[in-house]
Amino acid sequence: MERLIVLAVLAALVAAGVIAVRWWAGHREAELGEVPAETVWSELDAEADGRWGVVSFSTAFCGECRVQDRILDQLANARVLHVDAAERPAVARRFGVMTVPSTLVLDPVGRVRAVNHGLADLPRLRTQILAGEPTALPATR
Repeated sequence: MERLIVLAVLAALVAAGVIAVRWWAGHREAELGEVPAETVWSELDAEADGRWGVVSFSTAFCGECRVQDRILDQLANARVLHVDAAERPAVARRFGVMTVPSTLVLDPVGRVRAVNHGLADLPRLRTQILAGEPTALPATR
């Protein structure tokens, strides 16, 4: 009986931890959506060009990042900006990057519209872009 109580307490702690992390991530994403576009472009050392954008955070030693790059190559109508999180850790921290690969979807002005921690597949990225702009369907090459 004592083991069941210990297991129940551990399960409750794990569940509480998962809920807390999800809440924090959602709160952080909402904050990123409020960052002025000028600040986003300044942090990325880039300028708006009128297209939807995807910021890809990766590192040279990340195998999954190469897979993410191949997926991003299929977004013909979106601008892809690459940031090496190891070379630019302050930028990665500024955008709440906790793991690589991570991607941010930017609207044409430069506001953050979606955040993906971990590998983001092509359907997810297309959906995130389409959620903001019905005419922005990225065609494959």
